[in-house]
Amino acid sequence: MDQEPAAAPFPEIPGYEIVQVLGRGGMGRVYQAKDRQLQRSVAIKTLVDAFDDELVQRFETEIQAIAGLDHPNIAKVYGSTRTLNGTPACVMELLRGGALADHIRVCPPSYREAGRIVATLATAMEYSHQQGIIHRDLKPANVMLSLEKPSEIQSADLRIVDFGLAKLVHSDAGVTQTGQVLGTPAYMAPEQASGLVHRIGPSADIYALGGILYELLVGKPPFLANDPVQTLMMVIADEPVSPRELNRAIPRDLETICLKCLEKKVSRRYASAAALAEDLRLWLANRPIQARPVRWLGRMAKWVRRNPWPTTAATLTALMAMISTVASLFLQLAYEETRAANQELSQTNQELALANTAANTAFDLSRDTLEHVVARVRDNLAELPQAEQLYETSERDLLVMYQRLLELRPEDPTVLKSTIQSLQNTWTLDWLKGNTENRAVVLGQIGKLLKRGQGKWPDDPWFAARTIQFELEQSNETIAGETNSPSAEALIELENRMLALQRQFPDSVEVIETALKWQDHRFATAASQGDIKAVTVALEKRIELARKFADLTKSRDPQAGLFLVQALVVRATVESSLANWEVANSLLNEAASELSAIPSTNASREHRRLTADVARLRGTVAMQQGEIPLAEPEFRTAIQAFRQLVADFPNDVGLRFDLAQVKFELASALWTADRTTESRELLVLAQQQITTLLKDVPEHFAAQNLQKRIQAALELK
Repeated sequence: MDQEPAAAPFPEIPGYEIVQVLGRGGMGRVYQAKDRQLQRSVAIKTLVDAFDDELVQRFETEIQAIAGLDHPNIAKVYGSTRTLNGTPACVMELLRGGALADHIRVCPPSYREAGRIVATLATAMEYSHQQGIIHRDLKPANVMLSLEKPSEIQSADLRIVDFGLAKLVHSDAGVTQTGQVLGTPAYMAPEQASGLVHRIGPSADIYALGGILYELLVGKPPFLANDPVQTLMMVIADEPVSPRELNRAIPRDLETICLKCLEKKVSRRYASAAALAEDLRLWLANRPIQARPVRWLGRMAKWVRRNPWPTTAATLTALMAMISTVASLFLQLAYEETRAANQELSQTNQELALANTAANTAFDLSRDTLEHVVARVRDNLAELPQAEQLYETSERDLLVMYQRLLELRPEDPTVLKSTIQSLQNTWTLDWLKGNTENRAVVLGQIGKLLKRGQGKWPDDPWFAARTIQFELEQSNETIAGETNSPSAEALIELENRMLALQRQFPDSVEVIETALKWQDHRFATAASQGDIKAVTVALEKRIELARKFADLTKSRDPQAGLFLVQALVVRATVESSLANWEVANSLLNEAASELSAIPSTNASREHRRLTADVARLRGTVAMQQGEIPLAEPEFRTAIQAFRQLVADFPNDVGLRFDLAQVKFELASALWTADRTTESRELLVLAQQQITTLLKDVPEHFAAQNLQKRIQAALELK
């Protein structure tokens, strides 16, 4: 509780002598008093406003809740009384050590001390839950110490207090109603922050215990924004930063226990406070814990949810892979022309030469046509019906065609490359659908063809580069729920081969693409491990390679600079999350400069979307720095860009979501600037858009979270 001077006159309470004011809580003042009859010191809590019916009901709830509990780590209630003017009062055990929140600010606990503290609190809450009482407002400020200034906190010193928001486990009755958010935002479970009172159970206290453990480990709660509204929004939708990302010295098992408590889904948290306490005791005894750490894929998913910008490059890459197969029929035409030419022309040397020339011309023409068609349909494929089915059918037909062409032209490296690529695309389709029965056969074919290419054309870096990519992809592949993790030696050997290839072919686009994939692998691995330094190094190298890639390809593809823009945006996002505002702004300025240098005539969707993304991220960085006047025009530029994109591509779910989200972000900025009317108008518009989106795509996870955040903001505003 916060200390305050005893300026106001003490209340008169029959049978008690008030000595001093100890502090003030959420609903009343706490005094030190002397019980005249029993001659003992006690604490007496009185209401600040005895005319607030809800406050009185919550106060009485607290008295009833604690009075029925008898546990050494829950503050004892000796009885209830009233002041002379009728204000309700509660007589409690006197705790002289102050709040845990104040103690840890002065004396941060060791990791083992933190584990002991939370294990003790969890045991007390298990007892409370067994008695049918949920606390709903656990936090360091509501944990008191019995002894003053202890050198080390002992389990016997801890007392849980302030059951003002307590709720009966098996009762729907309560002070709060659905949609009303009461408690401390930084320690609320997502279901509590969303106002879903009927869903709040013992797991909400387990989440709060995880929040306390998080603060004991890193010195701050898992979510804490500049205002309660934004804190609630973060609790509902964001993933907490892993403690080891902030301090690598934190034991990994202790981090695992903490993050299990803080899972968004109730089913993924500990089943009971007793299970949490048991895992902490196992850790304290240096024995294996029951909780399992999140695997690297899960860690990556959480990292992406905290930092959504890095997904842009992967999304655009996947889009291009789907687009490119629409024109596969042109290659089929080339094959038919080749076969017809060989059948119809005579077998004289001159005629055969003419046939081969015609076949080569037809094949080259078809490839040129393919590139032209891809460029024309790139911005429209997502709007076509049954695009996914078209992609799969075209890709499988394309593989058959290339396999036949390879029989006719075994000495043509272009056909061999296309066959390898088509095999890999087809295998990816099967893998995504879980069809792995022919895995060994298909991967064996790919490896065999790559080896043939390296043997026949050793001066062509494409085959060596693709071999490295192929091996890297297999090392990251997951089959039947198991990840094929390569040894450290294998990864070092693979990296050495890639570096040697870069030295041998420094200006090869294929080699640079391979190096970029390697940095993507480094980035993903570092992100999954919470290694921020390694993430930064990988992104720096990625930008360096993207610059070189753009320089080598701009002459034949004016849009090549978009790849560099994507890399700059990803790096800016990471720097923003680390509060390196100057670096983030510098990267965004470079991204904007690159975008302006790319021809904007008939700008591609990628160009337009990245323009919107850069403006949006600039607004986010400015808002995080408190520069609302700078953030607002950037957000409005992004809104206008996304609005036009949605008008042009109404079936693109991602664009519709981004438009709603940037409106929500601008609404948050306006709310911070006390422009609440404008903020609410934007929130209503964003809510309408996200509701419509969820009608079309009800399983859209990010949209579900955004809807909750908007609803929470509207209720608080």
